[in-house]
Amino acid sequence: MNKHIKRAKAALNFGTATGTEEGAWDGVCAVEMAQTGSSPTGDAESYDAMALIILASQAARSTDRAAIQAQVMNVANAPGTECHAGKLAECLKWISGGMPVDYVGATGVELDAGGTANGSYSESEVIGGAFTSVKIHK
Repeated sequence: MNKHIKRAKAALNFGTATGTEEGAWDGVCAVEMAQTGSSPTGDAESYDAMALIILASQAARSTDRAAIQAQVMNVANAPGTECHAGKLAECLKWISGGMPVDYVGATGVELDAGGTANGSYSESEVIGGAFTSVKIHK
């Protein structure tokens, strides 16, 4: 096999996918399984998106779309007490008490000024014929 084919095969061994904060999504899945007997439908990104809407609604003290939208950045980023996936009830209590939160969630939520997610991603490598996460980038 020539060196160009070897390099091409090596390049195929790496990939990226959205990642989760270490163990965060697994914890959410375990709680859901214990409480309902089934795994959550969807994925960590969907969970975090819904959590942001719920928390922003609580911060806005409203279900009005514009009011919720105005609060998303306030609950998605620092400053505030870190709020993790699977702990929404606790986070809602903090917001009700006037405490600012920083929703970290399952995917390391961090939004830039335009509202684009700057969360984490998983770097994977094919090892022994299977994708293996080799590093979580935050």
